Amino acid sequence: MKHSLLLILVGLISNTIVCSCSDDETWADNYVTNFAEVYTDAQSQATSMLLDNGTLLPITNPIQLLRPDTTYRSIVTYTVHDNQATLASHTYAFSPLPIVADPDMELVTDSCHIEAIWRGGQYLNARMQVLGKDISHIVGFIDQGITTHSNGAQTLHILLYHDQNSDPKAFTRTFYLSIPLYPYASQLQANRDSIHFITNPTEYTVAY
Repeated sequence: MKHSLLLILVGLISNTIVCSCSDDETWADNYVTNFAEVYTDAQSQATSMLLDNGTLLPITNPIQLLRPDTTYRSIVTYTVHDNQATLASHTYAFSPLPIVADPDMELVTDSCHIEAIWRGGQYLNARMQVLGKDISHIVGFIDQGITTHSNGAQTLHILLYHDQNSDPKAFTRTFYLSIPLYPYASQLQANRDSIHFITNPTEYTVAY
């Protein structure tokens, strides 16, 4: 079942807001980095993006992505003028759908540190740190079902599959995870239900 999991190849840039002043005391553009859903047109160009807060921004400098008429979960750095975004950089986010593991699948849960975790739009986002060097880690999201509590509230359980893949524990590497929650929209309710995210060694509960 490892073919159902994806590889994290490189660390992703962190969320930052950069504002600087040039020598002539004029302000440079504010660059913002966020998760977003980036939409491509029939020519595979990224023409607009939806931020997790619900803001839809046209892209003034369309970039070529892999497939036409596709939505990509991305990390984008951009500036905003007149309610339009100009991209400075784009990275595909690690965002595979959670899978149900086969009974004979070994669930590898090598250790990691979740530096931050938050709900953003239709996703559960996390900033993960691992000790590694330069080898790809095997990572996936395992759907371990939904439990119903006595008060009617429900909890979705997601396990982080993490295989260190013999990567030497040389220094801290940072990765960004974005778990799709839209497959559960018909089952879970806001202000009632929750997501239980299980990692080694820590578990987290976040409001749905």
